[in-house]
Amino acid sequence: MSKYNQKKFGSRKGSRQQPKLGFLKEETLSYYRRVYEAVKEGFVSDEDKNIFLNNTFNQLVQEALEVAQNQTCSRIIESLISQGLSNNLRKLFVALCADLSISFLDRFASHVFQTLVLHLPLYFVAARSDGTDEATGKNKTDNDEEEDIGQEKVEASFKEVCNFVYKNFETLMTHTYGSHVLRSMLETLSGVQVEHKIHKGKGSQACQQINERQLKGQNWQVPQNFKELFNKYAGKLMQLCDYEVHLKDTSASPVIQTVLLIWNKTDEDRCQAECKTIIQRVKLSFSSEDHSEFIPDMATSQVGSHLLELIMNLSTPQMLEEMHAALFKGRLLHYAIHPIANYVLQRFMSSLKEKALLAEVFQELSKHVEDVLAVGHLGVIISLADACRRNQHCQDDLVKVLMEAFHCNEPVERQILLPKLIASFITYDVFFKINEDTGKPPDDAKEPLLTSVNLQGSLLVQQLLQFDRPTLMTQGIVGMTPAELSLLCCCPMGSHIVDVFFSSPYVLQKCKDDFLKKLKGLLMEVVCSKNGSRCIENVWKNLNFKQRISVAEELAESGARLHNDRYGRFLYSSFGIAQFLQQRKQWIQHQGALTKRRRMLTDLLHKKEPPSKKQKLQKDNRELMVQDEEDDDKFTAMSKAAKPKHNKKSKLAAEPDKKKPKVILQEEKTEDKVTKMFKTAKSKKHKKSKSAGN
Repeated sequence: MSKYNQKKFGSRKGSRQQPKLGFLKEETLSYYRRVYEAVKEGFVSDEDKNIFLNNTFNQLVQEALEVAQNQTCSRIIESLISQGLSNNLRKLFVALCADLSISFLDRFASHVFQTLVLHLPLYFVAARSDGTDEATGKNKTDNDEEEDIGQEKVEASFKEVCNFVYKNFETLMTHTYGSHVLRSMLETLSGVQVEHKIHKGKGSQACQQINERQLKGQNWQVPQNFKELFNKYAGKLMQLCDYEVHLKDTSASPVIQTVLLIWNKTDEDRCQAECKTIIQRVKLSFSSEDHSEFIPDMATSQVGSHLLELIMNLSTPQMLEEMHAALFKGRLLHYAIHPIANYVLQRFMSSLKEKALLAEVFQELSKHVEDVLAVGHLGVIISLADACRRNQHCQDDLVKVLMEAFHCNEPVERQILLPKLIASFITYDVFFKINEDTGKPPDDAKEPLLTSVNLQGSLLVQQLLQFDRPTLMTQGIVGMTPAELSLLCCCPMGSHIVDVFFSSPYVLQKCKDDFLKKLKGLLMEVVCSKNGSRCIENVWKNLNFKQRISVAEELAESGARLHNDRYGRFLYSSFGIAQFLQQRKQWIQHQGALTKRRRMLTDLLHKKEPPSKKQKLQKDNRELMVQDEEDDDKFTAMSKAAKPKHNKKSKLAAEPDKKKPKVILQEEKTEDKVTKMFKTAKSKKHKKSKSAGN
């Protein structure tokens, strides 16, 4: 045997080869693989399934610890736990409690035991008298009661687990695998399910499915002794917690996060008190040895920063003010340019709910926006824009700061280029290739076009479009060339800018009309692309009646190409282009009904909102929308008035299978009448808008 194999299998000279940990015979491994395949294929009846699972668990209980330590079998057991009855789970739980050090600390067996811990309340539920398992709601077989091990053994094993956890709490909370089991046990004892993604846990897929089933299923009442045990363990955790070490430990920090999340739902006062204690400890841990002397060590830790972010999510507005004074005030620039601490700052700004605190943060950070952009941390600016949008504060000031940062503040003609510069994440000087000596672009240089969209730039433009007065942003987007607008629609990142442009209630209908007019002639190229097709489908949902007709008319001109395109065919079907070509009157009535439904839903939503400054800011836009809706009603009424008299031709139109050419002629005549009426209504609307503008 080679040295590599000796090292791999642990063989030594003068002794027999020792099987490595978790090694199973091929017969045993193949047996559990066949079990997994059988369960995956399904059974004819629930009775057959229960009999099969009972036999499988009876075999599993005899070798539970050995099988659970195998990587393949541990995953199979996790999937079986989700299928088994409560008496099966009781037996497996008792079997794994025979050696708790293996069940808690083994890298594979710990996952099995963690899944079982999530079912702890089910082990203490008595069986129903109607032959149904109360824990899982599944039918029981005749011999289930005989095979059940009883409550006494389960309770005895549970006490052993509790004693083991309490005695070895410090070891478990810092152990790579034991900490996961401990977290699940804390959740189960408290009756509060915690999202695993919050504390960066990588649970197995089967375990996550079990957790989802628990959340979506019946709500089990947690016994009082479970809650008492949780309080006992939580107190033990805070007693053993070494704040300088455990807050940044990869295993202990998620356990602390779990307890804080549970307290936030069960004992909010204690949660806030512990959060304050942690913040005070963090304040005392400032390091002055390196370049990050203005930032606490915990904010620069990959693990500790997650705990800080969680505390910000759980903090009250008053506590956020205290946190700002203790950790952030005067140090925002250092947070913003740090590769890890900038995420802590982003979370802090996303938690802001008070305008006064936001104004203080904005005043300090606005002086260094260009420095933050220089290091590429655009996420900080996006979080600041999001805070301004949510609190409706400092919005105009942020736009001015961004114009200065992208060097398009003066002269005034440059300001309209702000959306283009942000989307490409390039300053005006670089975008137009300005000569440093002359301060002008080369004489023979053509005006550059937008050729690509930056992901972070797209997110920032989307936030700015949702401001209360996005006039500069909307004018900048509408001022782009048709080729640039087509690029926005077809770009994976830029298409979302178009989505927000048409869905934002603060963007005027006139700007949306101008956008569609510029896109005319290029619409077919857009809808036949992957991202463009998705973009136009979302845009369609926010178009008014006349805008939909305009889009449908252009697409109908190339209906055959649209129908045969791999991406365009979906819009051909969802927009009803075939009906638009052959039965335009019915299409108009259908779209009119959809528009009315959307209008009714919008009115209901606006009625629920209390009167605020938003309604005043949307006044001009609302007037245009009302005018469009009135025109829509007139146009729908005219389309109904254009219904032909009941003569021979109309009877033929009701029978599409007979004399088809005459039906088409009748539809074409109706189309001509409706089109003339639509043009008349359209010209009247333009006259009204011109007079209103004057």
